[in-house]
Amino acid sequence: MDYWLFGVWPYVAAASVLIGPIGRSLGSWRSLSDLQNEFHATVEWLWGDVCWRGGVASVLIGHLLILFFPAAILSWNRSPIRLLALEGTLLTASVLALAGLTALVTHNIGRWRSRRRAAHTESAVIALAALVMVSGLTLAIVERWASSWSAVTWPAYVTSVVGLNPDVTIVAQMPYLVRLHVASALALITLLPFTPAIALVFYPLTRVMLRAGVRSGFSH
Repeated sequence: MDYWLFGVWPYVAAASVLIGPIGRSLGSWRSLSDLQNEFHATVEWLWGDVCWRGGVASVLIGHLLILFFPAAILSWNRSPIRLLALEGTLLTASVLALAGLTALVTHNIGRWRSRRRAAHTESAVIALAALVMVSGLTLAIVERWASSWSAVTWPAYVTSVVGLNPDVTIVAQMPYLVRLHVASALALITLLPFTPAIALVFYPLTRVMLRAGVRSGFSH
């Protein structure tokens, strides 16, 4: 089971990031206005709460710093005060994100009653996001000093995945909460590209590309 979850699934998630948007562009995005409408609708049901946006952004930045700058994180954490500051910041961001997610669920309950077709996809995304956040928050409380041991283990695992030789033993020996957190995150990454939520990325990206194309055209 560990091999399929952490040795194969990362590549399935990566493939979905490529395939999902292509499928949506062929089926739902007939024009830029369709993509724009989907973007604004997604902002309402997934990205409209300030606490959720701020909390998720802070947690993601923390994860990326641990993943790409592990030596700097370990050096920072040598000081107990700095270690507590980092752990406290990430914990606060997680609590903030969870509070914002709760507000989003409350907001969306009314929408889902009148939009039953969209409710299935949107509720699945939010349920997985909740599982990622709750498992991560519980992990931060139960398994202390996560920023330090994560800086040792996760860069090695991700490097092995990128190198097409995933070292599943790194994840398999971790506590259940860690594996649940990673598995739920992979599930969310796999699902998102096939939902309207991907418009949050592709609409701004399309606007930037179009503006760059216009400027390039004028420059010639």
